[in-house]
Amino acid sequence: MVKKSGRIDELQILRAIAFLEIFLGHCGVSIFTGAFGVSVFVVLMGFCMAISYLPKADSIKISLTGNVKFALSKVKKLYGLHLVMLGFAYWFAKMPTSIEALKRMILDVLLVQSLSPYSDVFFSYNGVAWYLSTYLFICLFALCIIKIFGKCKKKQTVIFMSLMIYGVMVALGYLVSRKPIAIGDVFACWFTYIFPGYRLLDFSLGVALGWMYLHRSEFNVGKYMMTLWEIMIAVLTVVAILLFHKMDGVYDGLCYNALFAPISMLLVITFACSRGMLVKIFNNPILRWIGDISGYTFLIHQIPVRWLRIYFPRTIEDPIRVICIILIGFAVAAVGAEMIRFLQKCRQKKAKA
Repeated sequence: MVKKSGRIDELQILRAIAFLEIFLGHCGVSIFTGAFGVSVFVVLMGFCMAISYLPKADSIKISLTGNVKFALSKVKKLYGLHLVMLGFAYWFAKMPTSIEALKRMILDVLLVQSLSPYSDVFFSYNGVAWYLSTYLFICLFALCIIKIFGKCKKKQTVIFMSLMIYGVMVALGYLVSRKPIAIGDVFACWFTYIFPGYRLLDFSLGVALGWMYLHRSEFNVGKYMMTLWEIMIAVLTVVAILLFHKMDGVYDGLCYNALFAPISMLLVITFACSRGMLVKIFNNPILRWIGDISGYTFLIHQIPVRWLRIYFPRTIEDPIRVICIILIGFAVAAVGAEMIRFLQKCRQKKAKA
């Protein structure tokens, strides 16, 4: 369902599923990868920006100042929370005072840690904050990409551009997998998973998908056929996650992004069109709520989960221990997210008054 604001409610469900996949992976549920959830986030970001800005692409003015302002406007909602969680992470790390630790802190504050190929930099302190850094740089170039797709008039052109983008993604991923590169400590993983320049590729695929969605023709497909389609996509998603575990450590440059990009696109367009029974089952108040707070819970969750995985009593055997970590970690992240939403609502009321 599309609201008057232009938001597609079902995409909040997909956002919730992506967050839960990342969250459960961090809690120690080995089947989940995190890479799949991030891929969905990036493609979804491109898709949502496309349906918001493509209709007015002709009026978009590209300039360094304008692009920087746009990127900062997108990040500022989460930046305060980022600093708070960075403080907690610094305390959790027993407040190191070495020069290297302080350098990493400065890079995190400036949100440039994703440009470093060293894992102790881009995963430093609040490890998930690398995504906010990558998000900042993607937003810096987002309007340029939207402007380019805004000039496209034919579906064939957009399909050709999408195939070329994905071809570049696969070629670069294969290259860094098979050719050792002595930069950083996990170059293939960093380049295809963290590096904003590479992640612009699956963001662009999301924009292309948004273009196709805006220019779609009405089609009459029954709910049973749509349900069959949704089941097929669900099976492909499971297969892709299983393939990840086979490829991880062998084809790192392919499994962290190129493997999941097509699945992410199929999931986004499936949830956007949302006519089958499977999407309707997922479309419930709990998942919608998780999707609404996912931006906050994403930045919050890793610190309490990491603390629990280290200090939670090891006398409790798995899987009970893992279940306890999941429940407590999610409760802490959700309470923190709701507190932030409450404070934001109070500030908005004061501003209106």
